[in-house]
Amino acid sequence: MILKHNAHEKVLKVDQEDDGINFYYKNSTHAQRLIDFLGSLLPITVKNSKQLISHDESSNIFVYKYGFSVEIPRICRDDLVLIPKKLATVLGGCSQLLLCLKVSTMMTLLDLGNFRVLHMNSQQYEHYDKDIQLLALSTYRSQFAVLDC
Repeated sequence: MILKHNAHEKVLKVDQEDDGINFYYKNSTHAQRLIDFLGSLLPITVKNSKQLISHDESSNIFVYKYGFSVEIPRICRDDLVLIPKKLATVLGGCSQLLLCLKVSTMMTLLDLGNFRVLHMNSQQYEHYDKDIQLLALSTYRSQFAVLDC
């Protein structure tokens, strides 16, 4: 999606790390545009940091290094999601076993108990993030053919 919508046009450098991807920009407004773009697609959590690099007392010039940490949800489409009881009551008394149908600014989940479609917003996800358990069904997919009925 980043490449499709040209959200990477002002990137100076991209590094892949074990815990994510680092994007480097010349100024913070270009980085903020990428954060705004990601926020329009996904429920994200953003943490900002600002570090003083140098300053000139005579001309009153300060140079800062800005850092933005963006966390995207662990839940993907077609994941089996086990939510805690408290979140199940917040979502309207659904069962704890859900199937993720879509991840956008709100997560669309299917209640496997009564086939009701539910929506979880970013605040609910952030609050219960550590208690949510996932099973990625995409890793357990296999092709098969029915030969006889």
